Amino acid sequence: MKKKINYKAFWMLPKADRKGITDSLLMDSGREIVSAQVGDHDYAIRTQGEVRIRWKDEIYRYLQDFPDELVKLIRKRKADGHPDCEVIENNWYELMVWDGNNTLVYSDLIDIDVSKLTRKAVDEIIMETEEIFDEP
Repeated sequence: MKKKINYKAFWMLPKADRKGITDSLLMDSGREIVSAQVGDHDYAIRTQGEVRIRWKDEIYRYLQDFPDELVKLIRKRKADGHPDCEVIENNWYELMVWDGNNTLVYSDLIDIDVSKLTRKAVDEIIMETEEIFDEP
């Protein structure tokens, strides 16, 4: 039988805000996707890292500056290998966990599709991570 998670708090970026987010490049770094509190642990899934994309000989660092054509290319997952596009630096999704003293006790890159992320998938991620802390 699967263990049930007893959340003290839970928040997830609304589905409408996640729609069409097929790549972390389509979110500014530092954007929170999930936050939760389970026992003495605070969880967060966020975008982390710097973004630098060369698009038609211009460098872009922030989503709000991306030309529409570049956004569409990234959304369709066709930026990699495109002759007008070079991803020099990209951000990523990261799962972070803090203890009751606000000390970061766990951090790992996480491969998720934000546009299709469900509460059930988040529950599984958190359950698997909580098991790390339960090990002797």
